[in-house]
Amino acid sequence: MQVSADTGEPAQGRSVLVVDDDDDIRGAVQEVLEGEGYTTVGASNGKEALDVMRTSTKLPALVLLDLMMPEMDGWELLVRMDEDPTLHRVPVALMSAHPSIRKAFDSDHRNHRMEFRIAIDDLGAGYAGLTSFAAMEPQFVKLDGSLVRGVDRNPTKQRLIRSMTSLCNDLAIITVAECIDTVTERETLVDLGCDLLQGYLLAKPDRPFPSFTW
Repeated sequence: MQVSADTGEPAQGRSVLVVDDDDDIRGAVQEVLEGEGYTTVGASNGKEALDVMRTSTKLPALVLLDLMMPEMDGWELLVRMDEDPTLHRVPVALMSAHPSIRKAFDSDHRNHRMEFRIAIDDLGAGYAGLTSFAAMEPQFVKLDGSLVRGVDRNPTKQRLIRSMTSLCNDLAIITVAECIDTVTERETLVDLGCDLLQGYLLAKPDRPFPSFTW
């Protein structure tokens, strides 16, 4: 089961299935996505979402899934999708207000043996701060682009990133740096201990996966 994906394709013509039992939240999410050029379909629970996917002529590019729903919640839908040879490779992005999401993941591992790996995006910006870092216990973290841009000229950013990569290394977490646009940024981030790099300097998103320039 893939938990997230970015195909690199333009939004136009791509469909997102939004699954949430709250009509207002589901509607707001669909409105935002449609404003960005996506087409959307809504479902109020896991059973409706399964019916939509199994009867549609084209699978969604992404399922945006609420975990906590009264009828066939997100966990059960994930299990059903994982067991279905047609649906098990559809990318899924999870959203939840669960107060202990890490505990919920661990419980699901025991009950269903699903092979989740957790990634935190944009560490250092907004919600993706140290609180979520500690609560989620991820296998991957991606440093926010605001920390990466101009890092070669900013000693404070360098000290912050070195601290983060050192902590991640101690915890066996893979560190990803995004938004790399210059050779000097790349060289600085390698020296600071980042494991993986992403940015237009290396390659732009495309299909098939593009060759990269080091």
